[in-house]
Amino acid sequence: MKNNYLLIHGSFRNPFVNWIPWLRGEIENRNLEVYTPDFPTGLGYQTYNNWSNLLNSYVTAKILNKNTIIFAHSIAPVFICKFLIQNKIKVKRLIFV
Repeated sequence: MKNNYLLIHGSFRNPFVNWIPWLRGEIENRNLEVYTPDFPTGLGYQTYNNWSNLLNSYVTAKILNKNTIIFAHSIAPVFICKFLIQNKIKVKRLIFV
C-alpha cells in the first residue's frame, strides 16, 4: 500500500491558506495521494467532537491508516495526538508545524 498524506489546518483557518496549498501542490506534483480536510472553525464549531466527526470519515474510508503521513498546523497537532491515541490508530509519520 502506498503512502498518503493528510494536511490539517489550524485554529480558525482552512486548507486554502498559509503553506497548505503549496505543500498540497508539491505532493500532487509527485502523483501522490493527498487530502486537506476543511474542519469546522469559529466559536462553537471548532471543537474536538466536530473535528473528530470529520476525521472519522477518513478512518471509515480507510484513508487514515498506517501508511498516512500527517502534517498538522497550529492547534491541529494537539487534536491529532488525542484523536490517534483515543482511537488507537497508528500512522507512518507526524510532522507538526
